[in-house]
Amino acid sequence: MDVPQKYGGFKVLGMVLMVVGAVILAVGLIIGLVLLTGNFWPGYNQGFNLIGWGPVLIGLANGVPLLAIGALLRLLTEVEHNSRVAVQMAELSRKSAEVAMKNSEALMKSTEALLRSTEAAKGAPAQGNKS
Repeated sequence: MDVPQKYGGFKVLGMVLMVVGAVILAVGLIIGLVLLTGNFWPGYNQGFNLIGWGPVLIGLANGVPLLAIGALLRLLTEVEHNSRVAVQMAELSRKSAEVAMKNSEALMKSTEALLRSTEAAKGAPAQGNKS
């Protein structure tokens, strides 16, 4: 169907939120893993460091909701668009049904007229056989 897109700003905002959420999540996980292993600069190897859980948790707490909100915005715009397409299809179907009803009524009338003329032709005496 040829239905124009609406709410393009929400679609763009959803995509931006998804990208920002993915970046925050990735950065938080990378920084957290580096801090957890204790290898965050050369020559410093302290082993397992619990300070790395902070960036991991902050990355998860901020990245996942941004991803979810961005996906939700994109989903809502798609649902709205699909709803308008469905309404347009229903309207087109209704118009087709109306045309089909008019055509069937016209066909019924012509069939009745044909039956009447056939019955009239059977009831009339044949012109070639005058007895």
